[in-house]
Amino acid sequence: MIWCGYTESLPDICLGYDDEWFSGNDALKLKTYIEKLGYSCALNYPYAGALVPMDFYRNKTPGLRSVMLEINRRVYLDGETVRQESVRGISKIIKLIASYNSYRSNS
Repeated sequence: MIWCGYTESLPDICLGYDDEWFSGNDALKLKTYIEKLGYSCALNYPYAGALVPMDFYRNKTPGLRSVMLEINRRVYLDGETVRQESVRGISKIIKLIASYNSYRSNS
């Protein structure tokens, strides 16, 4: 799930996760990557956890990973104009998450 909100006092990006679906160690690695791209990042703040569809949750699907990426509007909007440079940075994060999840679910 990607939710985009706006508040000046909040981090640029919040990574929400639950230890059952994404380890704290994996979250720290992802946080470090995001910070190297120049964004401030917090774990489970201001939102915590990640959504897992009920069928997967009930069945405890092996290898399933879930992490929530929440992006503050100030990162990608300048008034009503989308900052293309930020969109490229966010795309890098999403691609890393997708490749990481694919890698982890196959191991």
